[in-house]
Order: sequence, then C-alpha cells, then structure tokens
Amino acid sequence: MEYGRFYNNLQTLREKSDYNCFYEVDEQDVISGMEQARKFIKAIEDCLVCH
Repeated sequence: MEYGRFYNNLQTLREKSDYNCFYEVDEQDVISGMEQARKFIKAIEDCLVCH
C-alpha cells in the first residue's frame, strides 16, 4: 500500500507538471521523492531476486 500511494503521487505530480506550465515542485518534495523512489526500486529488485 505504501508503494501504491507513492506511485499514485508520482502520477499526480507528472500530470500537474504536464498540464500546468506554471507548476513548480518544491526542492524538499524532490529530495523526499528520490528517497522513496530508491526504496521502491530496492523493493522491486528484492522481489525479483526472490522469484
């Protein structure tokens, strides 16, 4: 569920940036998002290794 919310949030941010020329992402949000993305990728890698 944690990663589902994270992925949904990424989709929302992408849509905002695609359709709103004046949308700006906060630096702290980017840093936080990158940390979450690293965890997400690690979870996928761990899952692939297990199977």
